[in-house]
Order: sequence, then C-alpha cells, then structure tokens
Amino acid sequence: MATTYLSDAVDKLDATTAALVAAPAVAAISYCAANYFGSRYREQELRRQTCVPEVDQIGTPRTEKIKGTAVVCGGGYSGIVAARILHDHFERVVVIEAEPWLNTEEGKMAHSWEQKSRRTRIMQYESLNTHDGFVFRSMSRLFPNWRNECAASGMHVGKPIPKLHFWGIGARCKPEELPDVHFTSRQGQETIMRRLTMDRTKYPNIEQITGLVVSMHGDPDDPKRIQKVSVRTSEGTIDIHGALFLDCTGTAQGPKWLQRAGYADPKKMAPGDKKFDEVKTEYNPHVRYSTLEFNLSEGNLKRFEALIPPSDSKSVYGCMPHPEKDNTSVYIAQRDGGLIHVCGGGYGNAPTPETIDDFIEFSKARYMEKPYPEYWWKVLDLLRECEDEMTVSKVVVPPRSYMRWDQVGDLPANWLAVGDAVLRVNPVYAQGLSHILHSMATMDACFREMWTDKQPAPSKFPDSFARNFFARQHQKILPIWESNKTSDYAFSTTTPCKGETLEKGAWLRWYFKRLRYLMQEDTDITTRMAWVGSFLAPDVDVLAPSVLRKVVWDVIKRPYVG
Repeated sequence: MATTYLSDAVDKLDATTAALVAAPAVAAISYCAANYFGSRYREQELRRQTCVPEVDQIGTPRTEKIKGTAVVCGGGYSGIVAARILHDHFERVVVIEAEPWLNTEEGKMAHSWEQKSRRTRIMQYESLNTHDGFVFRSMSRLFPNWRNECAASGMHVGKPIPKLHFWGIGARCKPEELPDVHFTSRQGQETIMRRLTMDRTKYPNIEQITGLVVSMHGDPDDPKRIQKVSVRTSEGTIDIHGALFLDCTGTAQGPKWLQRAGYADPKKMAPGDKKFDEVKTEYNPHVRYSTLEFNLSEGNLKRFEALIPPSDSKSVYGCMPHPEKDNTSVYIAQRDGGLIHVCGGGYGNAPTPETIDDFIEFSKARYMEKPYPEYWWKVLDLLRECEDEMTVSKVVVPPRSYMRWDQVGDLPANWLAVGDAVLRVNPVYAQGLSHILHSMATMDACFREMWTDKQPAPSKFPDSFARNFFARQHQKILPIWESNKTSDYAFSTTTPCKGETLEKGAWLRWYFKRLRYLMQEDTDITTRMAWVGSFLAPDVDVLAPSVLRKVVWDVIKRPYVG
C-alpha cells in the first residue's frame, strides 16, 4: 500500500514537473503564434484599407504602352495626377482644362506666390492647406527628386510635429518616428504638380488643351465604349478621340454627359444595378471659415520667424474644438514662399474673422482646456502691424457627398470618374488630395494587372474594366468618407446622411478622445495616430492590444476626461 501511494506521488510529481517545464515553451509558442497571426492580419488590413502597396508601384514606366489616347476632362488636382500616371501606360495623354492661363508659363511658375492670375473654379484656392504623409510618399514616387523640386518651389519638407491641438490638449512625439510631409499652399501644390507634369522634356506625351467638354459620344461599332468627347475651344468645337476617358471635373457633369450619350439607361441595367439619382449620399457639416493670407516682406518674415520656437514643422499652431463645448477652430501656418495663413471658422454659426483684431477676439472666445502657447499672442500682435500685406478669402463648405459609381448600371468600359466626381470630403481634414491619390493608385494597379511588362499592351479594355475599378476604388476611399462623417457627426449642427443619426460613430469618437489625452505623454500612441492619420498604416494599429490596455487602464484611473 505504501508502495502504491509512493508511485502515485511520483506520477503526480512527474506530471507537475512536466507542466512546469512545458509552460515556458507553450507560452513562447503562443506568443510567436499571436505575433505571426497578428502580423498577417495587419498586412491584410494594410492592403484592404490603404493604398500603400499600390503607391509603391506608381511612377514606374511601362515597356509596352496602350496605342491610343487617354483623355482627361479637367486639369485640377485630379486631372494633373491622372495625366502623370496615365503617361506610364498610354502613348498619348490629353488634358482638357477650361482656364486659359493654366496653359501658360504663369500656370507652371516655380514661385507660385508670384502668380497674378487666380483659379476661378477652386473654392479653397487661397485657403489654409496642408497635406499628410501619404501625399508626400505618392509625390515622391511620381516625381523623382521630389525633395529638391519642393525646395525649388519654396516648400519645406519636414515632420508633422503635432502643432494641432484639441481644445488645448497637445501631444508628445519623437519626430524621427513620424512620416515625412511637405508644407505648401493649395495654390503651390497644384502649381508644382502642373510644372512637373507638363514638362515636355520629361513627359513628352502629355498635352494640355484649353477648352470645355460639352458632350461625349459612344462608339457606334462598340456601344460599350466611349469613342470621343466634343470640346468647345476659343476657335470652335473640336472632337477628341480616345481609348480611355477620365472625369476629373466634379460632381455635376459626368452623369449628364453619360445619360445624353445613351448610357446609364435603366432599361439596359442588370438586376441590382442603380440609377444615378439612387447612388448619391450626402450630409451637411455646415462648416465655414476664413483665411487671412499674409505675403510678408523679407523683414517682417524674419520678425515672424523669430517669435516661433525652432521646429521641423511649418505649422505654427492650430486648435480643434471640443464638440460638446465649442464649435470653432483656429490655425496659423507658414507655407511656400513665406506665405502666412491665419485661419478661423467652425461649425454652424461660427464667425469668420476678417481682420487680426477679429481673429484675436475669436481666439479669446474659444473653449480651451489648456492655454494657447505664449507666442500665439505675440505672433498676432506682429501680424496686426502687417495687415497692408494681407488678403482675405472666405469659404462656406457645401454639403459633402459620395457617389457610388460601383453601383451604377450600364456604364461604358472606358470611362472612369475620380476626385470630386466621386467623393467630396470636408476640407477641414485636409484629405482632398489624399483621396484623389487613393483613386489614382488604384487605377494604376488596375492597369498593371491588365498586362505585365513581358506582354503586349491590350488594344482595348475588358468590358468589366470600369466596373472592377469602381469596386476597388470604393473599398479604398470608403474609410475616408466614414471617418469624415464620424468626426463631423460630433457637432449638433451637422445634418446627417439620410437614414443616419448623429449618434453614428459615438463609440469611436469616445475612443479617439481618450487617445488624445494619452498622447500628451505617450509617444507610441502619437506615432501610431500620425501614421494611421496619414493613411500609411491600417486602423488596427490604434486598436492593438497594447493600446487597448492603455485606454482601459486610463479609464480606471480617471473615468471622466474632457
């Protein structure tokens, strides 16, 4: 009996010892498995949510190009980027732009701030402007030597050091961990892209025509394709034939042209297809703002720069509102050529300052949990002395909209819509060029999948080409549309999309509010937010277990913030 008892004890001891010995191995295997599957999931989300993989391909010339003309209707942001990308895939690219001065040397000046002419069709042409890391990476791929080109146009390349606060709440960061960005005005960005894209020594197959597209015409021998567009010029109406047509004109014209040409006909649609009036959703954030632009003399610019702490960012300071306590924002930023932009505005009935005195009072009236930096008031005092070097522009943002082209039936295979023709974002978030580049990188990827450099270029596009592009474009730009709504729905004055309420996205708003408070001390969260906010990393990076633990612990320590 004693022997049996001893044997049982030894067996139990052996089992316990084995478990203790195995535990570290099991833990190590579990840890490695979690890392492996977590990494795989992140990579999957990176490809699904972002265009980082696609951007790494753009700008690479093809050995075989499509023998035909790509016709770009519109010569703004969308049209210029489209022309540059299409140059890699087509033997000829034609850009049709309505404003004559854009086809002169003035439209391509290195020093855009010296231009005398102004864009008449761009709402925020002289308003505050900023770009994210995705734009910088895309520009660097499209235009070799981008940093030097920025320098030639007076644009600073640096880091997005978080000068933008939230009701006074700032963020700590490690600048070396942040993505590169360039600091420029809206005018400067469009001009440098036009200067580089329309350089016939580098891109000889791109041509810009001054005119206005008035109609399009289907191919009588192949009804699934557009054959040509009619363009009204100063010398009369001309027809331009093409293999591919891009609508870069905005939200209104494309559907009209298509329907007049006999497309998007409900009688020809398949089950589940929709008409144009069924695929557009919109909401109204009721945003308005003014920008006071200072083109300072050399002496005043030196005085201005002496007041600001040294930084690798040209954003001086900005502050977003606490949605429950305020509806106004303020910004001061330095842009190309030393331009200074002072911007104030907000949601609902927010005032739009017209003088520096207005702006000072506007700043004082805002809700701030922590005060403005000391140099804020000194900078404004200096700018008050320079109002003779100031111009004012005002913007009332119309409703924001999203056109689901992927749901429209009976569309031609060689007609694509990009930019404002698809998505109109809130300019407050500075994502206009980003969402355009998402669409363009998607288009580029579709071309590269049609034929490889070891194959001859196709003579025409597959019947499903446009439909497939629109489906992929939707997947890439939907997160931008949803993030805009999530932020704007925080304000009670916003009119939501039909069928939605302002409660949509409330959990995410609460979560990001918590992250903003943690960013005051946590550089890892700041870095994650910077990369996700720049569309260079997937959302899962700010929902990772390590971040969630910090949020939960913060809620336990201080249940209520803000």
